[in-house]
Amino acid sequence: MPDVVLRAAVDEVTKEMVDFIKTIDNQIDWIDGVLEFAQPLHTGAIRIEWRTMKKSVLRMPRIVEWRRQKTTGIWSYKDVKNTHLSLKAKFNGDFLEHHHRVVECLSDLDFLLKVRKRAVEMLRLYRLHSRLLMSKNADAIFDVTIRMMEHNVALKSTREERARWLRENPPETRVKKTKRRGAKGGDTTKPEFIETVTLIDEADDIDDNDDDQT
Repeated sequence: MPDVVLRAAVDEVTKEMVDFIKTIDNQIDWIDGVLEFAQPLHTGAIRIEWRTMKKSVLRMPRIVEWRRQKTTGIWSYKDVKNTHLSLKAKFNGDFLEHHHRVVECLSDLDFLLKVRKRAVEMLRLYRLHSRLLMSKNADAIFDVTIRMMEHNVALKSTREERARWLRENPPETRVKKTKRRGAKGGDTTKPEFIETVTLIDEADDIDDNDDDQT
């Protein structure tokens, strides 16, 4: 049972982290859509391609630069390093019209890729350490669960007796008026008795009665 609970907790956190990464991926897709129309269909256009990962629900973004061969007219692309992306925006010829938009998109893309890289690394480490944690401590946690169950069974009669005693002996409070010597208007030369009201419990009242009898 503890192993199942731990796995459920790990799965929940993993899902939250995966959803966070997918949110970043959606933003990257949006940036790629802007880059598609902010750049002309010429050699040097910066775009984003995605590579599927084996045994993973996540994709890996790739920053590429498209090129068109003059002889065959075939399009191909090469990978671009994910550093200083805004400096890779072309500004000659037809690229100049929306150059400022491309620079802004590539700057945002640079930021998102850095955040995404950290999130993916945190997810990888979390999965690794959570597996180690569960494998090393699952038996010990199960033993703690068994001991707590045994304690609860042993203390069942005690809990029932205490609940019955509380029902038979509800807390009682009464109002008791006392007087103390004080000063009127801050003038210590004209003392007067000021009446105060204090809430006391039954035990204090019994002590006062004992004092009166003595």
